[in-house]
Amino acid sequence: MRDFLPIAVIADAAAISSRAIERAIMRASKNPSATWNGARLVVREVAGRGGRGGRQYEVKVDSLPAYIQERLKRVSTAVAAPAPGDITRIERDIRYDLVMRVVTHPKGSEGRAKAAREEAQRRLLNPRTGRMEYVSVATIMRWVKRHEDQAEAGLARRKRSDAGQKRVILTQKWDSSVPFDDEVKKRIASELRLYIRGEHKNLASFGHIRLMAERKLIELSRAAGFQASADICALPDNFIKAERIARKAGVFLRDRKAFQDDLPGILRGVSGLAPCDVIYGDVHSADVLLPKIEGFQRHAKFIAWFDAGTQRAWLDVVILEEGKGVTNAHVIESFLRMATAWGMPGTLYLDNGSEYNWAEFVDDAMKLLGHRVVFGRESNVVNAKPYNARAKEIEGFFGRFERHYLAQIPGWVGGDRMKSKTSNVGKAPTPYGGDFGQFVRMIEAQLIIYHNRPQKGRKLKGLPPFEAYKKAIAAGWSKTEIDPLAFITAFSTEERRSVSGGRIQFSGASWTCDELQSYLGDYVIVLVPKYQAWDRLPIRDDKGRLLGLAQRDAEFHPLDPSGAREAASRGARRVKAAKALCRSIPTIDAEAEIIQLASVLPREPHAPIGAHIGPSAEARAIASGLTETPKERRAREQAELKRSAEDHQAFMQRLLANKRDAR
Repeated sequence: MRDFLPIAVIADAAAISSRAIERAIMRASKNPSATWNGARLVVREVAGRGGRGGRQYEVKVDSLPAYIQERLKRVSTAVAAPAPGDITRIERDIRYDLVMRVVTHPKGSEGRAKAAREEAQRRLLNPRTGRMEYVSVATIMRWVKRHEDQAEAGLARRKRSDAGQKRVILTQKWDSSVPFDDEVKKRIASELRLYIRGEHKNLASFGHIRLMAERKLIELSRAAGFQASADICALPDNFIKAERIARKAGVFLRDRKAFQDDLPGILRGVSGLAPCDVIYGDVHSADVLLPKIEGFQRHAKFIAWFDAGTQRAWLDVVILEEGKGVTNAHVIESFLRMATAWGMPGTLYLDNGSEYNWAEFVDDAMKLLGHRVVFGRESNVVNAKPYNARAKEIEGFFGRFERHYLAQIPGWVGGDRMKSKTSNVGKAPTPYGGDFGQFVRMIEAQLIIYHNRPQKGRKLKGLPPFEAYKKAIAAGWSKTEIDPLAFITAFSTEERRSVSGGRIQFSGASWTCDELQSYLGDYVIVLVPKYQAWDRLPIRDDKGRLLGLAQRDAEFHPLDPSGAREAASRGARRVKAAKALCRSIPTIDAEAEIIQLASVLPREPHAPIGAHIGPSAEARAIASGLTETPKERRAREQAELKRSAEDHQAFMQRLLANKRDAR
C-alpha cells in the first residue's frame, strides 16, 4: 500500500464523505495542532486532474485514525492483484457476509426488508475494481433468493457460456444490418480503427473524430458492396475512446513539453547535501499585475536561485522595458549578489536559456575554489534538458511560492496572465496598488515568511529552510566567501589590439591611459567584457602583465590650452619612457666591433692553378679597352695619331720616289 492516498480512496474505505476529510484538512492547515478522530493528519498537495488549479490533496496513511488504517489494510489485501479465481472467491465471501446479516430475519418479514435497506446505505467492496460501491435493495434481495435456492454457490458470479468470445465486431446495429461475413466485417472494423487512431494522432477533438469516422464507415461499407445509411454507421463514444492511446503519439509529435512532463521520473533527495552544494538557477515571470508605467512591462521577472540542500530561495526582482527580456547582464549581477551573500556554490544547475551562456566562464573558478566534482561530472555547471521542468527543483519552489505567497498579493492573476480572473471575475484584473519599490519589499517579506515556515514532505521533514541552514552551520558547515572583483576575468575575454600614438581602438572609440602613453610596444592584450559595459578596460602588455586601466580618450577644443598641456604631458611620458629604455640598454661601438670581428675571421684560401685559358685577340682588345684609364687612353690615342702621321709621311715619300724613278 502507498504511503499517501487520495481523499476519495480514504473516503471509500472509511465509508464517509470526501468533504468530511477535506474539512479536517482545512482545520489542520490553519491549526497544525488540530486533530481529526484523535489523529493529526499529514497532508501533501500533488498535481492531478480537477481540484483547484489541478492540485489535489493526499493524506499519509500512518497519520489516519487507527480504524481507517485497518480498513485500508483489509481493502488493499483483498485487492492486491488477486488471481481470477481469488476474485470470485472474495466476491462470494463478501456477498455471503452481507446475505447472512439479512437472512437472520424471517423470510417476508419487515425486519428482513429493513436490514436490506440498511445494507444498501453502506458501501461494499467490489474486488474487481478495488472501489467501494453501493448495492441496490433489489440486488441484495436477489442474492438472498439465490442463496436460499443454491446455498453459497449461488452467490458466485455466473459465467457466460460465450465467455472470452467477442460478441460484437463493430457495433450491434452495423453488425446486424450489413450482409458481410465475419471476415469482411473484421477487415472493415480494423481499417476503421486504424483511421480513428490516425485522427487521434492528429489530436482532433472527439466530436470531430466521430463525425469523420462515421463518414469513413459509410465509405468502407459502400466500397464492400452495401449502401449503408448514416444511422446504421453511427458510432458510440467507447468505440472512439478505445483508440485514444494513439493521442500519446500526437502529444509526442506536437507538444513535446507535455510529453516530457509525463515521462517516468525519479525521486531526488537532499540527504548528504550541504548548503550551496547544488544551486538551481532560473528566471520566472511573476503572476502579479503591476501598475501601468509607459514603456515598461506589467509583470516583473524573478531571477531566482534555489539551494537544494536547505530549500532556501534567492529572488532578484526586475521590471523590463516592453519587448525586452532578461539578459546575461541581469543574471550575472544577480549571481554575484547571491554568491557574495551565500558563498560560492559547488554546482550550478541551470536552465538551458541563452541568458545563462555566461556560466561556462565560472566553471573553472568553481573548481579552483576546491569544490568537488560529484558523480564523475567533468563540469560543475549542469544545464537542464529542454522540456524537463521536473529535473529542476526550483520549478517546484515557483509553484509553491505562487500558490501560497504571491496569491496573497493584490494583483495576482492566478497563474494565467492572459485571463481576467481572481478578484474581478469577468473583468480586467486589478493591478497591484503600490509602486515597484513596494512590490519588491513585499516579495522580500514573503520570502522571509517562506524561510521560516515548516516545509512539509520528505526533503526537510518539517523543518523551515532557515532551521535547516542553521542546523548545517551547527554541524560545522562554512561558506566559501568570494569577492565580486575576483570574477572580473571570469566574465571577460582577451583580445589583441595594436597600439598607435599611445591609444587602442575598441568599440568604435579611442582608449588611452598614462601607461599606454608610456608603452613602447606595438601590441597589448585587452580584457573585453563579455556581457557588461565597463568604464575602464584592463590592459596587459605583450608579456601578459597588467599594464593599466584604459579609459575613453577625451576630446579638446582647438583653442583650449589644456589640450596643449595634455599633449605635452603625453609626449613627455613617451620621451621619459624612451630615455628609460635607452638607459636600460648598454651602448655598443658598432665600428670597433666590426673591425675587431674582421680581424679575427679567417681569410680566403689560395687555390692551385691547374690550367690556363688565354683571351682571343679580340677579347684581349676589348678587355684592354675596358680596363684602361683616361690617361692611358689619351696616351694611346696620341701614339696612334703619331703613328698614323708617320705612316702617311712614309707613304708620300715612297710615292715621290716612284715618280722620280719613272722619269
